Amino acid sequence: MNKKIVGGILGILGGLLDVVGCILFVAEGAASGTDPTMDDGINPGVGIAGGLAALVCIVLGIVILLGGRWLAGAFLFVAALIAMFAVGPWFGAAAVVGGALSILHGHGRLRPGELDDRLAEDRRRLLERYGASR
Repeated sequence: MNKKIVGGILGILGGLLDVVGCILFVAEGAASGTDPTMDDGINPGVGIAGGLAALVCIVLGIVILLGGRWLAGAFLFVAALIAMFAVGPWFGAAAVVGGALSILHGHGRLRPGELDDRLAEDRRRLLERYGASR
């Protein structure tokens, strides 16, 4: 299995776990009350920010599965770090690993002989689709 695909799956899984953690965080903050000094309560805004980052993790995991490159993996990695710091390290660890895998394995390297083959294949496909208008 392609490591980039595993990265996308881990990004989705980590995002889902972050969402669960954010729901628990917001519920606990709403139940215990908030305090500006953060001595007695939990700020539910932190849970909401983590929840938004978790939703971004889910969307970027789907983008990676649909063929996103290393840049989508980089955004997934950053969003997973934000969600992980907002909610807790164990919830977002899968998304961080998924983002790292997507960065490392999200780009394909062309060998010198492959470039001509890919250009010829693209040219053939375009001529098939749009006709030969030279």
